[in-house]
Amino acid sequence: GGQAIAYTHASTTSSVIGKRLRRGRGLSFAAVDRQETVVVKSVEDEQAANLNFFSDKRSMGWPFVCTPMSRGKATVRGVLGIDSFESVGSGRDDEDVPEEGVVEVLQQASAMLGTMMDQKVKHESLRKLDEATNDPALTVEDVYSLGLQAL
Repeated sequence: GGQAIAYTHASTTSSVIGKRLRRGRGLSFAAVDRQETVVVKSVEDEQAANLNFFSDKRSMGWPFVCTPMSRGKATVRGVLGIDSFESVGSGRDDEDVPEEGVVEVLQQASAMLGTMMDQKVKHESLRKLDEATNDPALTVEDVYSLGLQAL
């Protein structure tokens, strides 16, 4: 896997855009490495100590949900992290947030995004391979290398 996660998309109120998280920090890599969704319900949760905060810890919304964007078990293309459910309507005070079924929907959405991203990367690699095969100076090793990159 990669050595850093680059945060490229976020809500307009987020402070993570343009930030990078190195391997070994935060919970995002735990989700990637274990291929599991991580849910931290509150600051009192044991896993909260492992979160990496890019802004004031007190401004953090809860719960924090992070799920890998993957195509199957072998290819992870990113992570989907939700760090606040505060603007989402909630039910009764004694009901959990996120409510039942939300994490499963996020997992399904994340899997679809991971599949789409993987297909885009492979399509681009195959396009480069196709263009390269028009080069008469290309060696068999070059074609083989480009083919492996496409996979």
